[in-house]
Amino acid sequence: MKKHSENPCELYLELSRSLASDQAVPVAVAPEMEFSDFSAFSLWYESAEDSEDSEVNKSIATAILAGFFQQSHRQSSRVVNDVVELPWVFSKQKKSGDIETGLLRWLSLSDAEQVVRHQIRSGRLVLALDSVTTVSSDVLSVLQQMPGLRLNGLQMLDDATAVGLQNYTGDLVLDQVRELPDDVAVLLGAKSAKPLQGLSLNGLQAVSVAAIEALNQRSISSLSLAGITTLDDVALAAALATFSGELKLPNVSVVSVEAATALAAYPGTLSFDRLEQVSEAVAKAFAQHKGVLWLEGLTKLTEPVAKALGQKQGSLGLTSIPEISEEEAAGLATLQGDLWMSALEALSPEAAGYLGQIRGCLALDGLMSLSAEQAAGLSDHVGGLRLERLMEISPEVAKFIAKAEGELWLDGLSDLDEAVAKGLAGHSGGISVDNLASISPGVARALGKTQGFIRLDGMKQLSEDVATGFIGHHGNISLKAVRDLSVDNAKALATVKGDIDLTDVRKMDAATALALSSHQGEIRLPRLKKIRTSVLLALAEHKQGAVWVLESRFSLRATYCLAKADFPCLKVGKTAERAVRQVQKWLQVIHLSKP
Repeated sequence: MKKHSENPCELYLELSRSLASDQAVPVAVAPEMEFSDFSAFSLWYESAEDSEDSEVNKSIATAILAGFFQQSHRQSSRVVNDVVELPWVFSKQKKSGDIETGLLRWLSLSDAEQVVRHQIRSGRLVLALDSVTTVSSDVLSVLQQMPGLRLNGLQMLDDATAVGLQNYTGDLVLDQVRELPDDVAVLLGAKSAKPLQGLSLNGLQAVSVAAIEALNQRSISSLSLAGITTLDDVALAAALATFSGELKLPNVSVVSVEAATALAAYPGTLSFDRLEQVSEAVAKAFAQHKGVLWLEGLTKLTEPVAKALGQKQGSLGLTSIPEISEEEAAGLATLQGDLWMSALEALSPEAAGYLGQIRGCLALDGLMSLSAEQAAGLSDHVGGLRLERLMEISPEVAKFIAKAEGELWLDGLSDLDEAVAKGLAGHSGGISVDNLASISPGVARALGKTQGFIRLDGMKQLSEDVATGFIGHHGNISLKAVRDLSVDNAKALATVKGDIDLTDVRKMDAATALALSSHQGEIRLPRLKKIRTSVLLALAEHKQGAVWVLESRFSLRATYCLAKADFPCLKVGKTAERAVRQVQKWLQVIHLSKP
């Protein structure tokens, strides 16, 4: 048997020549060679253009590509032929990769395999087949690979389809199904069926207690029943209350007291988008609910209803109420949970004082201005303040709201002067000012004295004077829009006692990476482009906390380093993982026993 070179480059070139000339690859060298991801190889080939990579690396990349093309040529041809025969066309927009399925009435097994393969490769999470009226069990077995599946062409479910869906685990949308017989529900919700991420049956205008009880046997994370508009059946409400996942009843506009009492036993989130009126009796029933209650259709409160809802232990959403009286605010003051009143346009100082007594996040995002008197009423609040529509605040207001404990959200501010920032400096719990395009060094120093996270995701540039203002800050810092990071800025941020989010940083040299590596905490660099070996090794010096580089590409040599060594702190994405696995496979080929 022919003895092959032990030099990796020569061996790769030898394999490449064999493949290019249609010669059989020697079994002793490569007993099996499978290439599953062309994108990984194309990245390697592009990386060979780098000045860092030698001619040897270019030859290796060329050999790998040659092997891939040779072995996948016939399969690729079949794919092209299948696309032509399918009753839809792929979009010309390469980035979107959308599929037009509007005229599709049925799917063959080969069609299903083709479309699922396309969706997965293009990163699409949902496959919509809204015109398909029948689906065979064989086709369902293929479609179950999709994380999201929309079958709105099905207007009824038969036994075979229900059985076929028992193995599906993603988000399932069946919004055109008009009727759910009890026996079909038993099959769809079989206890032995796999857990279902979500089930949408928004076309059902009525559903039996037996059907809900049958669905409850299966583990379903989310159930949507938008077709139900009236809930006065106590038995049905009691059955819904035993559901273990998220329950969505967005179009219910009428709820009886008895049904509300039964439904209050449900431990999850209850959302009523269309419930415009709530009586005191219904409010008292809802107050027994321990989870999150959204009454987004309610546009007006009364004192008795507010007092009843104020007895609730759990978060409450009243996002459509534009005004609140002092008496109504006093009724809500005993609420034990978050209160969301994002449509509130006016607030008296007295009402602010009562709402400030609530122990939980207080969201008043409808307020566009805040006086010192109103701010004083909120100063004792514990649990977080959301004031995201405030356009400006005075230094006096800043001092009052800085006394409130918990997260402070001021994302409506487009400008922050040093006097206001100094008023906020004593705040503890974190502060978000996402709408600021820039800040002065003085503002940075003031914010750096706060305790908790700092979010400045509107800033695209970070000067050295501003970065030094954050030295020694205790809390996370988010600078998601910053594109470039200098060595000095990295040194300053490395002193922060918390996580650092630099989502939009696209490039980094080894010196900057090494400066960041001394940081203690997580660093997010998901969009960092091609990472060279020197940058990889510098980031790998990070000892305490993960470095997230989920969307990053690696040079060929850096990929080789990842394949040969373990860097626990680095969290790479799926493309890089596939590339590493392929390199490891080739390394195994190289180190096969000699013939």
